[in-house]
Order: sequence, then structure tokens, then C-alpha cells
Amino acid sequence: DVGYDMVRARKQYLVMGNIEDLFTDDRDILFNRILREEINTAVGYLPQHQQYIINHRFGLNDSELKSQSELAHELGLTVSQVSYAERAALRRLRKFEKIKALGKK
Repeated sequence: DVGYDMVRARKQYLVMGNIEDLFTDDRDILFNRILREEINTAVGYLPQHQQYIINHRFGLNDSELKSQSELAHELGLTVSQVSYAERAALRRLRKFEKIKALGKK
């Protein structure tokens, strides 16, 4: 019966699609976990004050997400000083990534 075959094919398609979704989700979870570990490792090479600022600016390592203004107030700095420290930290992280990439070649 053609109708039965179509229903069976549709069910098989749905099951296979869901299985692929499960694998994709697992890969995404694994990728995100590895990426998070690499970011945390790189941030660990920053000076303490830059680590603190980056962790809070981007909500890393279970840190509360904070604005530059909030961090400036908390740390007794100006917003410009926090902004400068954040930019310096991001430059160091980019440099760290380039050095790491060179090591893989």
C-alpha cells in the first residue's frame, strides 16, 4: 500500500533526523566545553586584574556579567582605565592564540 509506505518513510525520516540532531547537539556540547577550557586557559595567563576584568566583562568562569562602569566603581578605577585594561587583555589573548597556532604547525 502506497499510503502505508509513505507514512513509514516519513516516520523513518523523522527518527533519523532526530538521531542526527542528538549527535549534533553532543558535538556542539563537546566543542563548547573544549572552547571554554581553552578560553579559561588563555585567560589564566593574564595578570590578575586583567583576568578579573575579562571574566566579568564576558561572564566567564561563572563570573557575574558587569559593565565597564560597574567594574570601574568596584575597583576604584575610571571607566577609561577599565576600558584600557580590557583592550590590553584582549590584545594579549589574540597574541596567545597566534602563538598557540604557530605551535601546531
